[in-house]
Amino acid sequence: MRKSKSTAVFWLCAVLIGSVFITGCSSESTNNRKAVTLKWNQETEETESAVESTEEEDNSAFNWEILQKMKELNENGEYLDAVKAAQDMDKMSDYSPEIAALRNQIIRENREYFETQIDPAFENGDYYLIGALSNLFLFDKEKKIEYDFVKKLQGEYVLSAEPDGVICVIISGYEIQINGRKSKFSYKRIKPFEQIDYYENRLFLEDGTKVEEVNVGVIAVTYKNKMCIKYTIAGEKENTDKTEKESEVEKEKEYSENEPCIGMTKGEVLNSDWGMPTEINKTTYEWGVSEQWVYPDNKYIYIEEDVVVAITE
Repeated sequence: MRKSKSTAVFWLCAVLIGSVFITGCSSESTNNRKAVTLKWNQETEETESAVESTEEEDNSAFNWEILQKMKELNENGEYLDAVKAAQDMDKMSDYSPEIAALRNQIIRENREYFETQIDPAFENGDYYLIGALSNLFLFDKEKKIEYDFVKKLQGEYVLSAEPDGVICVIISGYEIQINGRKSKFSYKRIKPFEQIDYYENRLFLEDGTKVEEVNVGVIAVTYKNKMCIKYTIAGEKENTDKTEKESEVEKEKEYSENEPCIGMTKGEVLNSDWGMPTEINKTTYEWGVSEQWVYPDNKYIYIEEDVVVAITE
């Protein structure tokens, strides 16, 4: 009987010791796995950090090369090439402020020369050069309208009906990419109604495709088969664009009844219920021209500087 009890106690102790040993091994294995995982994560973070650091160094080195190239070209009297060399800089890396400052300095020091480059820049659709010169020159009215219009259209667009869809249109400078097909475009300002001093901005592709501005951040592409497809700009807009968009929404509410009202432009009046006037009377003053648009039933709209200032019915 005592022997049986001793044997039972022996085996019970053996089981307990084995259990403790297995638990200890399992715990040690788990700790080892955690340690390996932690070490791997640390190594991954260090690798990613090293890659980012290397990329930053590469971009800084690239900008440094651009800066030196600009200085060399400037010393050799190749001012235009020196300014254009700044186009490739990485704006987020070191030396970008120095590059921008040198570019502006070259333009200022050779003002007469660069003034002769304004017309060719617009003729060739050199968007970067136009932008660089716009910082230091006052363009004439037509050129300013063109630059502001093209600048407003820059960005990526998706189908208006599918705001979360894939990018369909990309406008970069004077180049437009529609569904993967790239093409240069030209700017034209047209007068849709001969009897009214009112103009609309248009972009034309070489194959006859026409791009229209519909609203802030929205364009409509009219293809050769006359099909018109609307696209809206993708992603977040800049604060200025948001402000303009909010302004447009307020206007839409204000004009919801489609009746002309004070503050409208000529184009908005033409698109209102009143439409085209039967007669236009113009009066020239020292400060400019005032227009009286005459409508049936003794209705009149008074316009100054392309904006409605008064309405009588």
